[in-house]
Amino acid sequence: MNTFYRVATLSVIASFALLACGDSGSDTILETLAVKTAPAGATAEAGTTLTAGGGALDVATVTTDDAGVATVTWTVGVAPIDNRLTFEADGGILGSATVRATMGVEPVPTAFGDVDAFLTGLDREGSTEGLAFAADDTLLIGVPRGLALIDADGTAHAVDPGGVGVAHPLGLAAASDGGMWVCDSEAGALVLVGADGIARSVVDHDGDDALETPNSVAIGPDGLVYFTDSCLGRLYQIDPATGAILSRVQTDLMTQGSPNGIAFDDAGRIWFTTENTGLLCGHADVELTAPLAGLFRVDIGSDGLGVPVAVQEHVGLFGDGLGFDAEGNLYAIFDTAIVLNLDESIVFVLPAGETTLTRFFGVKGSILANLAFGQGEYGETTLYFSLLSVVPFVPKEARGVVRLPIGVRGRL
Repeated sequence: MNTFYRVATLSVIASFALLACGDSGSDTILETLAVKTAPAGATAEAGTTLTAGGGALDVATVTTDDAGVATVTWTVGVAPIDNRLTFEADGGILGSATVRATMGVEPVPTAFGDVDAFLTGLDREGSTEGLAFAADDTLLIGVPRGLALIDADGTAHAVDPGGVGVAHPLGLAAASDGGMWVCDSEAGALVLVGADGIARSVVDHDGDDALETPNSVAIGPDGLVYFTDSCLGRLYQIDPATGAILSRVQTDLMTQGSPNGIAFDDAGRIWFTTENTGLLCGHADVELTAPLAGLFRVDIGSDGLGVPVAVQEHVGLFGDGLGFDAEGNLYAIFDTAIVLNLDESIVFVLPAGETTLTRFFGVKGSILANLAFGQGEYGETTLYFSLLSVVPFVPKEARGVVRLPIGVRGRL
């Protein structure tokens, strides 16, 4: 967004009033931006541009005093990430200001459609979980015994693949040919639903063990397919054309948890969350309440997956979906627990270039599972979350999709 206004001189100190919500409510923060002397021949036209953070400028508040000091009201975005504004003239940037604000009251995602009512009408019991936008920008979610397409107005439609079908889809990723990759935990297989709607099993064994709980799947920038098996504790790299496993890595289930959600950054590295498998997989040697969930990253080389590097460990009991925005910030879901009761499902942000997660918001009474940035008419600056219904931790009706506008686009 560009806002142009006239200033008396360009060799000035530009003051930007920032509206943010602090712990005590609404505060106004005055950020002073030092700008360089204007280049020779510069005109008297200057402007401000938001370059990061998803906030907004209030054009009506722009003022310039007789000394040429310009002030503009800047409302920062809701996410705890860098918000950046530049001051420019004649196509050159004279200076910039960067701030990060924390909301005094956390944002609350709202329901998108009524998936529970839709599934109840189909007499389908069980949870939703997988969530992804297809190649045609439509939203698909994993539902009991199939998939569902949700229109931009929230209307749901059943999608029941043929072939081997889909029984319990945990993770989804759009295939390059218009189909959808599906981690089917009940079938113990990575399944490809073709553009023709026919599902076929691609991987059900890794050469040593049969797959147990295929969980999350993503397409790498190299065109290869990557997926996790939470009960085996493994992250795989496969050739989508043949289904051949090219490489894999194993985490230590007792100290690191098992891989779950996966996402790629701009450098082509894969990031994944982990989760405690004591309860989920019945691993007797894993302490049930140990906060093993963490965030890891892995470099990918010519010989496949490298060694996982811990970014932050012991974040919670379970880690789940994650994804990057276009500015390099990572959003990740972690669940915390008190004894054996789930406490909160929390979305954390890892700001670009940093190594410590920052809390964004949390929900109680429902479990956030996977996330995806909207596409097309769904709103490219809106985050969508699938809900996981696990009785007795949350009611069986606590399934479906919620969303939250954050003002920042997702990574393409």
